Amino acid sequence: MTGKIIIDGAGDSFVTGEGNPNPENIILVDSGSSAIYSGVTIQNHNGSDSAVAVKAGATLTIYGGEILDSITTGNGGGLSVMETSTVVIYDIFIKNCSATLGGGLYVDSDANVTIYDAEIVECSAQNGGGLYCKGDKIIISNINIVSNKAIQDNAIVDSGLGGGAYFGQVPKIYQAEIKYNSAELGGGIYL
Repeated sequence: MTGKIIIDGAGDSFVTGEGNPNPENIILVDSGSSAIYSGVTIQNHNGSDSAVAVKAGATLTIYGGEILDSITTGNGGGLSVMETSTVVIYDIFIKNCSATLGGGLYVDSDANVTIYDAEIVECSAQNGGGLYCKGDKIIISNINIVSNKAIQDNAIVDSGLGGGAYFGQVPKIYQAEIKYNSAELGGGIYL
């Protein structure tokens, strides 16, 4: 997407990666662009980048939606937010996603992310099974991080950290339920 776009799914729209062999993204918000989406379910992504990718300098606002069953060989199985981008999320459900870092959600350093109401469930990654955040520009209000897993790879030093969440710096979190996550170190949170 370039320029400004609004996608209003009204709760009934599905965007799927099925039938598209190894797409890079289902939704890409490119540098300098802004997008708003509401009530969209994104599912069945299998590619080299996130199902939803927000590149450096882009802006995304999400008003409700789901990201389901997404796999990437990169970072952020469900959603990746790169440096200098801005993302505001009002209500999202991310389930059964996997990646190298941040199975459900990956937040790069210098990215500005604000989350109001989120649930990240049954995701996996080498670090940050549910959520991986490098920087300190993240504000979270009301999040459930449940049954995620950081998978240790013996060939990689410092893997298996933060089953629920991995934070490179101290985040601002207001009201969180983090339970039933697993990791080699930091089953719930690794900081």
